[in-house]
Amino acid sequence: LDSRRIEQTSPEARAKLPLKQLAKPLTSIKHLQTKDSAYTAYRLFSEENLELLPVYENNKLKGFITNNQLMHRLAWNLKFGVNDDKRRNHNTSAKVNRT
Repeated sequence: LDSRRIEQTSPEARAKLPLKQLAKPLTSIKHLQTKDSAYTAYRLFSEENLELLPVYENNKLKGFITNNQLMHRLAWNLKFGVNDDKRRNHNTSAKVNRT
């Protein structure tokens, strides 16, 4: 979408496509559980071609994860080989690899 072109359309034309027509019910979107791994999330993002997935725990919506958040976490894990607990205590600015 080009936001400049959308801004140039008349308010009447913009009103013809309300958000209600575009929104998907949460029940129709596959979701993650808090216990799922990042790799499970990656697979689901790939299969569903979405940028955001809901995360549930005990049938209650706990939040959302974005594809960008997931890619950042996976890249961090692959680069530094650390999980979330170690990452919190890891100071990346103090350790620089020089070749």
